[in-house]
Amino acid sequence: TQAPLVPCIMPVTTAKFFALDFGVSYPAGFREGFVGTDPEADKAFGLDFAARQCKTLLAGGAPGLHLYIMNKAENAQALWQAMRG
Repeated sequence: TQAPLVPCIMPVTTAKFFALDFGVSYPAGFREGFVGTDPEADKAFGLDFAARQCKTLLAGGAPGLHLYIMNKAENAQALWQAMRG
């Protein structure tokens, strides 16, 4: 039996995220894109990165996306807007 694989995306919107050790590697330039002193700039960078990831996954044939937004509906709305543009 085969089932479609739905990629999961968790938009990272704060440099504080990296204080947690998940034991994973990050794409080149990802961590460096967060300045840590400007929350709005960090949020914009993280949402833009996530939007580009989502577009790439959907263009590559992903059947849909599952968003981990951690009860931050405004992040889902901003991501949707970024993907539309």
